Amino acid sequence: MIFVFNARKLVDFIEMGSGSVFYPWVVPVLTLIKTNNYVKRIRLQRAGSMLISDHQRPVSEVSALCGFNSTAVFCRAFRAHFGRSTGEFRD
Repeated sequence: MIFVFNARKLVDFIEMGSGSVFYPWVVPVLTLIKTNNYVKRIRLQRAGSMLISDHQRPVSEVSALCGFNSTAVFCRAFRAHFGRSTGEFRD
């Protein structure tokens, strides 16, 4: 099985910096999940933290900051991951 991904973007996304010793393929391989799903999970976890810490920030801005091109896609992915909507999550 071959994992195709951009390692630099993954490292930058999780804020390890290019000088850190980090092998982005290790986590997906060890947890048996695809790299795209891993990145999506990290983005959703970051979005959850942002929604809790900053109640004034619009959901559309949170979704864009977390790398989603569409707020609708973000909201569907968020509900699938957390089991509730962004509004319910904030309450």
